[in-house]
Amino acid sequence: MNLGKYIFGTRTFLLEKVEEKARLGQYRAYNLLALMFYTLVFACFISGIVYGLVLFNSWLWAIVMGLFLGFISFVLLILVLFLNLTTNHQDLYNHMTNMSSIFKQYEGQDFTHLSDEEAIKIVHEQKMLLRETNHTPSFDHFHISGIFSSAIKVVLILVISCVVANAMELLMFRHSLNNSLAQIEANPMINAAAELRDSTGSLNALSSDDQQKQVMAKWTLDMLKENPDKPFQLIHSQSILLAFDILDMSLGKFKIIMDILFALLFLTPFVLVRKSHEYGGGELLKEAALMDISISYYAFLVTQRESQKITQLIQSEYDYQALVSIPKMNT
Repeated sequence: MNLGKYIFGTRTFLLEKVEEKARLGQYRAYNLLALMFYTLVFACFISGIVYGLVLFNSWLWAIVMGLFLGFISFVLLILVLFLNLTTNHQDLYNHMTNMSSIFKQYEGQDFTHLSDEEAIKIVHEQKMLLRETNHTPSFDHFHISGIFSSAIKVVLILVISCVVANAMELLMFRHSLNNSLAQIEANPMINAAAELRDSTGSLNALSSDDQQKQVMAKWTLDMLKENPDKPFQLIHSQSILLAFDILDMSLGKFKIIMDILFALLFLTPFVLVRKSHEYGGGELLKEAALMDISISYYAFLVTQRESQKITQLIQSEYDYQALVSIPKMNT
């Protein structure tokens, strides 16, 4: 099974030159990464549905919101993972990002008679040389920009995990939350505050504190009243902020623990890609780097050949035009 075929590019032909044990290990590693990726995206999709039900009390809009949030998370998570899928073979990395060391040896050479078969042979020999000289992964270069980019990726992942964590907590504890909301709606103190008046029945004569209490109590009761056209589907409240506030007070420190667990869940693929030898030091990224180098190498040779041919053609045309433009001598 190859779950990462359409996500991480675990193509079969990239591992044709790899030993069977290493090949199976790479499939296993990328299947695990793909499974985690699909799970996180599905969790984001479910979270979108939860938020849609709370905000709109409509399954149609909830599914649309779930698809939207799932798509956004799909793009962001795959971006974070791909930015970290870099081979740890130092020599291959240097060649892939800067091939001037390979191209420099061909300065001044004539490529006009180079055939495609000869170019392929040269590229293949260079590819085999790089494969044979890069058995052990070693990655020792450091740049300060890596700290900032890693910090941005971690913050992005934590934001997504926070969104999912709150949605899942609403879903898991909806019954307890609805019971709490029902108790608030039936609370005599809140109802009394919503109907607060002075002795003359006027609101203007109330103190600022009493006016604030009256406004907050009335708003709370309005948020807990069900709209006949849009009955409650998940949480018995029209305000997601009120639901979050009650959920936070109900769960207390347990909510912090759950938020941390969801953050660790979302950070797991990121840490695996960064630290596991199966990815940066694995054969798949090594072969992918060799392929990129080979393509660039072959393109360089063919481009040099064609550009030299065009240069010669232009020069010969220029010489011909200069020759015919010389005035004939009178005899």
